[in-house]
Amino acid sequence: MTTQALGGVRLGKQVLTTGEVAGYCGVNFRTVIRWIKRGYLTAFQLPGRGDNRVRVEDFVTFLEENRIPVPHEVLALRASGSGAMVSPRARAAQV
Repeated sequence: MTTQALGGVRLGKQVLTTGEVAGYCGVNFRTVIRWIKRGYLTAFQLPGRGDNRVRVEDFVTFLEENRIPVPHEVLALRASGSGAMVSPRARAAQV
C-alpha cells in the first residue's frame, strides 16, 4: 500500500487504530479500549504487540447503533472500499 503525505494516511485503508477511532468520537483512546473490552465495539488484536484494530465496517455499525454522526471520510471509505482517509487532526489543520 502506498502512503500519502497527509499525515501518513494509507490508501485503501480498511482498519482504524484506537487513536483514530478516539479522534473521530472525541474521546481518549483508553475509552475506545474500554468499549472494546466491554463488547460495545468489535475489534481484533494484532499478534505480538496486542494493539487493537477496528474494521471500518464495525466502526460505522458502532456509530450508527449509538446514534453518533458518521464522519464523511469514513462513509466515503466504506462506500468505495478504498480511498484516502484524512485523520481528524489533519482535517482540522486544513480549516
